[in-house]
Formats: sequence, C-alpha cells, structure tokens
Amino acid sequence: MKKEEIKIGSYVYYVSLGICQVLEIVNMGFNNEQKEYLILQAINPKNAIKVFIPIDNPLQMNNILNPLNKEEILTAIKTKPKEISWNTNKRERQELFMSCLKSHNILDIINLIFCLNKKSSELRLEKKHLSTTDNEILLKAKHIINEAVSFAYNYNYDQAHAFIISHMTFE
Repeated sequence: MKKEEIKIGSYVYYVSLGICQVLEIVNMGFNNEQKEYLILQAINPKNAIKVFIPIDNPLQMNNILNPLNKEEILTAIKTKPKEISWNTNKRERQELFMSCLKSHNILDIINLIFCLNKKSSELRLEKKHLSTTDNEILLKAKHIINEAVSFAYNYNYDQAHAFIISHMTFE
C-alpha cells in the first residue's frame, strides 16, 4: 500500500502479523536522523503487539495490504479447491507452502489447507502424522483464513471455521 492510502484508525493486513489497526504516523529520530513511521497494532488479542514500520522502506510497506472483503472471501470459499500435488522433497514442498502463505491469496491458502488436510488423513491411515513444519504451516494457514473471515464478517474468531465449512464446495 502507499502511504496516501493508509488512514489512521483504518485496518490493514500486515503479512507477518495479520490484521492490524493503524494507530498513528509519527516522526522518530535515531542517530540524528528523523524518519516517519507507521504504527500498527495487531487486533488478535493473543498477539496484540505494536509494530513500527518505516514509511521510506518499500520492502516493509509492500507487506501492508488491504484486508480481504466479504465478497473476496465468499468467492474463494465457494470455489472448488485446486489440488496441490504433494512434493516428497521437503525443502521444495515447504518453499511452495510458504509462498502460498506469504501471497495472502485466500484461494491459494485454502488450496494449501486442503492439500495438508488430505495428506494428514492419508498419514493417519498409516498411523503417522504430518511433520512438525507441515503442521505449523497448516495451523498458520487456518489462522490466516479464520482471522480474515472473523474480521470481514464481524464474527468471533472461533465461529469462523463453522462459517467456512458451511460455504465450501466439496464436489
């Protein structure tokens, strides 16, 4: 997002934290140099930390996105999931999964959840389970989707999963 698009009191999605409220824009000095910072606070009460984003840093500003709206979420949830093939090369698989998470593309994240849930079910039949890293990615993906739904629809975070399941296409 561009600085001009960001309004104090509005909500944004910050890639490493999730949905945050824009608290203020401040000038702060370090080493006799003044810089402008955007102060964001995560809305998740379990992770309600503040972050200071230097406005002149394009890499960090590129991590600030608009939160998904109801229509984007519902369209993605109702879209039949695209199969992501399970890559047996752990490094390549996790690179793909992390790129899905970082994309903030809700459809990619839903497809990722389906892939990991499917593999988890297959492994359970063999009395095995997902690797710790794959399971952490699955939990992060579910968190991103649940947070987006709970924010857009003004639901309690715990109600988001039921909403998602009730609107998914499994055919």
